[in-house]
Amino acid sequence: MDKKELYRRVGDMSQLYGVRRVTYTDGPARGMAAIEAQSASGLRFTALEGRGLDVYEMYYKGMNLCFRTKNGLVSGDRFSTIPGELARTMNGGMFFTAGLSNVGGDVTEDGKYYPAHGRQDGAPASEVYAFTDDETLNIEIGGKLREAQLFGENLHLTRRLTAPAEAPELVIDDTLENLATRPADIAILYHCNLGYPFLDEGVRFYKSGGTVTPRNADAEAGLASYDVMTAPQDNVPEQVFLHKNLPAADGLATALAVNEKLELGFYVRYAVDTLPNLAQWKSMAAGDYVLGIEPTNNLLRGRVEERKAGGLTTLAPFESIRFHVVLGVLDGMHKIDAFRKAYCM
Repeated sequence: MDKKELYRRVGDMSQLYGVRRVTYTDGPARGMAAIEAQSASGLRFTALEGRGLDVYEMYYKGMNLCFRTKNGLVSGDRFSTIPGELARTMNGGMFFTAGLSNVGGDVTEDGKYYPAHGRQDGAPASEVYAFTDDETLNIEIGGKLREAQLFGENLHLTRRLTAPAEAPELVIDDTLENLATRPADIAILYHCNLGYPFLDEGVRFYKSGGTVTPRNADAEAGLASYDVMTAPQDNVPEQVFLHKNLPAADGLATALAVNEKLELGFYVRYAVDTLPNLAQWKSMAAGDYVLGIEPTNNLLRGRVEERKAGGLTTLAPFESIRFHVVLGVLDGMHKIDAFRKAYCM
């Protein structure tokens, strides 16, 4: 339906889709700016300006899709790089960005400290914009971030989030530039987190072929059932599985979670030329009940071990690299089955 016909039916396009700029006024989120978006395809999400335009809330037709930690919503001003404090300031949410210099546990290299999962999740965005297109009903949100230090690195990330009208998707397009006169070794991970009520007993995990490797002994014990989610269990350890998934003809690999009771699927597709790996975080622990689907350029070993294994990406001075990730919802078993046939083994 074209713009003219839509305006014959609505007084304001916010009946169909739109964005709203907000500032939180209470609790540990106080003072943080955010953008609330409602897509024409039924997806509602919140991008946090104070935390790098990472996405906290995400709903489909009113149902929550994501996991949120016990911390609740915490502003970037309260983000801490003190050793051991990540667990106290981590929001979870639909996705947050780990990196840009370290992914995994905190490490010290050449006398310089790199916090667990890096500093990017707590970085505020600048030059933030949000606009809607009444011709296409698409939403676009974007901004810029940096990780920099006097006499050190100068990494600039330009982020664009797109919510199209034709499908319940969120498309993440990031361009990372090294604007220093020395090479920069980068690590990045898109920490996508599914939670209840989408995540529940019986949810299955599918992927586009390739290999799966347990990260440690806890994961080794659960390897036979890495793809099946249980009900929450008291005091069980998390398990992390590392995947090398095969791309389709479009260059994107796929991971898919399916809740057959709800007849809903959630997929993560990502460009393997710059994100060759996927971490699957399976925590069936009561209160910390989450399925993480995390495209990454490394294997979560921390900067020091990644360097030894050749797992860091090196950007030459003034070189750039692009990352592409798509999050989407499938509504109905017929759509899920067709998607699995097209993209999953």
